[in-house]
Amino acid sequence: TFAQKANLVRHKRTHTGEKPYLCDHPGCNAAFTVSCSLVTHKRTHTGEKPFLCDWEGCDKAFAESCKLKVHKRVHTGEKPFQCTHPGCDAAFAQSGNLTAHKRTHSGEKPYKCTHPGCDAAFAESGTLTAHKRVHSGERPYKCTHPGCEAAFTSSSNLTMHKLTHTGQRPFKCTYPGCGAASTTSSNLAKHAAVHTPQGTQRKKLQEQAMHQALVLGDYVQTFETGGVPPPGQFAREV
Repeated sequence: TFAQKANLVRHKRTHTGEKPYLCDHPGCNAAFTVSCSLVTHKRTHTGEKPFLCDWEGCDKAFAESCKLKVHKRVHTGEKPFQCTHPGCDAAFAQSGNLTAHKRTHSGEKPYKCTHPGCDAAFAESGTLTAHKRVHSGERPYKCTHPGCEAAFTSSSNLTMHKLTHTGQRPFKCTYPGCGAASTTSSNLAKHAAVHTPQGTQRKKLQEQAMHQALVLGDYVQTFETGGVPPPGQFAREV
């Protein structure tokens, strides 16, 4: 039931598919069931972004109030959408991110590549969009750093690339006493393995091997200058 007749009229359109509010921008045939959706859509043509972030030092602006609400969680750290999978404490600022995350538990990959001979599938539509550029060769995300012509298939790859110019390493190791930092979360994850018992042992072996290589290098250099007998003769004397 609806308190107002207008709300009932709008609801009925979800059944009939009627979309009486048409965009009049040249070449655009978008249509909507409610007038407010058309108003919001027109901002994609005008570039208007009336919803401003009032967080100190932030100049972000948005075409929709809901997007501003989500953005503010970047500042507050609020993550209201929590994973309910047993043993998982992941939480997200957006419901869509939670939906995508849940597929890491279910293994579901509903977004499939339709390129001939390619059977790639993904948990997120955005990842599929970026993947398709592997086939098309399209690289729409271009670096604007002076003298750099790098371009990428996804905005996230461009963001990571820009760190090579700024020198930023935003991913910090939280292990006590370790000040390591990385430009990517994947590199940080690889680094974190050195703090496990297996990683510590591997690091020790690597250091031993490096020490042995340095000792051998010093020996060879001394031998070449005539300071010690050849390795074979030395071995026989021992």
